[in-house]
Amino acid sequence: MDYLFRGKTTPKEGNIEFNNTWVYGDLLHNNSYKKLYIHPIGNAFMTDGELARLIVAHEVIPETVGMYTGRKDKNNEKIFEGDVCIIHNYMGYTTEKFVVVYERPTTRFYLARYKNSDSGDLIDFENIDSRNIEVIGNIAEPPDMIRFKGKIKTDVVGSECEFEFEVEAGATDEDIEKIAKDMAFDCVDWWYDEVEK
Repeated sequence: MDYLFRGKTTPKEGNIEFNNTWVYGDLLHNNSYKKLYIHPIGNAFMTDGELARLIVAHEVIPETVGMYTGRKDKNNEKIFEGDVCIIHNYMGYTTEKFVVVYERPTTRFYLARYKNSDSGDLIDFENIDSRNIEVIGNIAEPPDMIRFKGKIKTDVVGSECEFEFEVEAGATDEDIEKIAKDMAFDCVDWWYDEVEK
């Protein structure tokens, strides 16, 4: 099996190309600073007829790092440690979600019930046909949430604020509107004074 890792780059200020995005490649540890980096794959290029490699390493958020399992799901997507999956047609499971976990002592991948991965109820990943596995997200970006962008503006010139918020999938229009209003309210500085009689 080829060792391949995935991780989400650390957030950076400004409009930077690799800002909070997924990168794939070799995992590098910096023990001095306790940081993790991904050295991307596909960084070879030709120069003067010679094959060269650009040495780049992206700092990644440790909680987002996952190893490639060596398998692909029913949609031909690579399955990584930390992916959230649905298993179709396996012991009656059709819509229940599982997360791919890697057990270091056994050096094997397992599926644990999503949001209850400490239950000890692990399914051996190798016993499931890849055609029955569908990746629907990962633990760093839960599939149960929908992200929205909002904007508030007043009559005052230049008073405009953009904000983002998440709601659970299946939320009603009323729920979405309430959360949007709460988020918009948080963007506004306000005060009040008692009016003299």
